[in-house]
Amino acid sequence: MTFESELWRPTASLQTLKHRARILQNIRAFFAARNVLEVQVPCLSSSSVTEVHIDSIPVKLLSGKTFLHTSPEYPMKRLLAAGIGDCFYLGPVFRQGESGEKHNPEFTMLEWYRIGFSIKDLAHEVIELAREIMDCDVEVQHYSYADVVHEYTGIDVFDTSVSEIQEVLNQKHIDIPGGLTDDFSSCLDLLVSTLVFPNLRSASEASRRITLIQGYPASQAALAKIQKDAQGRNVAARFEVFVEGVEIANGYDEVQDAELLAQRFLQDNQRRVALGKSPMPVDKYLLEAMRSGLPECAGVALGVDRLIMLALQKNSIKDVMAFPVERI
Repeated sequence: MTFESELWRPTASLQTLKHRARILQNIRAFFAARNVLEVQVPCLSSSSVTEVHIDSIPVKLLSGKTFLHTSPEYPMKRLLAAGIGDCFYLGPVFRQGESGEKHNPEFTMLEWYRIGFSIKDLAHEVIELAREIMDCDVEVQHYSYADVVHEYTGIDVFDTSVSEIQEVLNQKHIDIPGGLTDDFSSCLDLLVSTLVFPNLRSASEASRRITLIQGYPASQAALAKIQKDAQGRNVAARFEVFVEGVEIANGYDEVQDAELLAQRFLQDNQRRVALGKSPMPVDKYLLEAMRSGLPECAGVALGVDRLIMLALQKNSIKDVMAFPVERI
């Protein structure tokens, strides 16, 4: 029997796939108990995200060029503007060039929006869900972004420069990809992903650590509002949740101003061009929906495959999905 003849098999065991199915059922039950409606949205879109470090997969139709969605966010916000209320999406999303232990071009995302929730309320709900899925002893740790970065790198994120970040990266022998050397946000992302996040693990093998980080610099706001922190500094009204140093969720107090969002899209596309990437078409339907009135809400996206991988103590998301990109 040749090696190739075995590639039809799933990379996850059947027992794991059955456990995965139960976890998906539990996620749906979690939201049903809270009267949060499951919604379906198109996987195809005539526009795409402008975020610098996310690349969409284009699809050519007879009617023109479209993209596989990288997130259900934009159509979900259109539903929110139409008055659908609290809602969640659980299904596939797609991102170009993502493959590895924690990445696959097609993966399962859980995204939900809560009307009238603060980011504190939403972060609590994310941790509550993660605790339920992990089904083990869990310790929860809270950090401000500035504190955790300073603890592990010595850098003050509110008083630093690209050159200082590069110096720390060079001291730690971390390669800076070409094209990113002059981009502050990209270098900061590289710094925290390599020198900070891997340290957010439990010291005990008997428990799992959930880490909540808030107070990101305003330059990291993306689609979140900007607010003042206790020191009077501009910070993004957003949070990230990590389990054992692996990012699983990213939540925002959502921007409601369509013109502000359009300006951020423009700035993103300018950064894309500066980094040698193509600008992306902006979602005009989303902007029109926001002009009609997006309710005050908080939203979060959660990587389901990663959470299942961590819950089942696997080493790769390929161990918890049937057919990763290498077997399609």
